[in-house]
Amino acid sequence: MPEVAIYDAPDLNAFATGWNRNDALVAVSTGLLRNMDKDEAEAVLGHEISHVANGDMVTLALIQGVVNTFVIFFAKLFGIMVMWFSRQRELRADAGGARLAGSHKIIAALERLKLNHEQTALPEKMAAFGISGGKGMMHLFMTHPPLEDRIAALRAGQ
Repeated sequence: MPEVAIYDAPDLNAFATGWNRNDALVAVSTGLLRNMDKDEAEAVLGHEISHVANGDMVTLALIQGVVNTFVIFFAKLFGIMVMWFSRQRELRADAGGARLAGSHKIIAALERLKLNHEQTALPEKMAAFGISGGKGMMHLFMTHPPLEDRIAALRAGQ
């Protein structure tokens, strides 16, 4: 038999919690006890005790853990795709800047940014959001391609 607790709240609510039948708790609000008759409250408690007997809390926790793992995996995967798109748009904007102002001007500007960045680098945790980005696997999470890559792409397109 789970422990039963009453908590002070105007809502009509009850819930079961706990990892297993031996450590379960069924909680009932004062609002439920005030607004339901004895038979209704008994039915609600029976419902919550059935959750305990069925092991629903641990089952739900396990399912939620598995779902969360997939959600996080796909969020990271799609996030990497978004970052790839962001890097591509930067390269397209560089090419557009080269067409409008001249490639030698945008290359000079990027080289100036590179020189400035080398002198005042972002903290490592912020590197993926900077204009020159990170190294290794951090490249996948960068919003901007490394300045060296941007300059090389412009020189290749001259």
